[in-house]
Amino acid sequence: MSVFVDATSSAVEHCEAMATLHADIAAEYRELSSLCSKKLWHQLTLKLLRFLSSVEFLRTTSEGTNSFLALYDKMVLAIDKKLNALHLARIASLVSDSLVQDDGD
Repeated sequence: MSVFVDATSSAVEHCEAMATLHADIAAEYRELSSLCSKKLWHQLTLKLLRFLSSVEFLRTTSEGTNSFLALYDKMVLAIDKKLNALHLARIASLVSDSLVQDDGD
């Protein structure tokens, strides 16, 4: 019997929880979840870049943390080996920018 743990399942769960928590951007989180569960890495990368580039999507999680950082921790780190290294660096840069903006408020 094989015990296989899909690393993307926690990412999908996180997106679903955020969609429930923030109904105004639920469609964005559902699209991220769908692309991740279908393992469409290129499309997911492009969607993440667009999503993280827009500060209008920045929220807090139920734990009170930065939503972009939580998305990075729960989704991007789960699939980082599947992503282009340059795109991964760009995603990390966008997340770090959101932390600076978060601290500045």
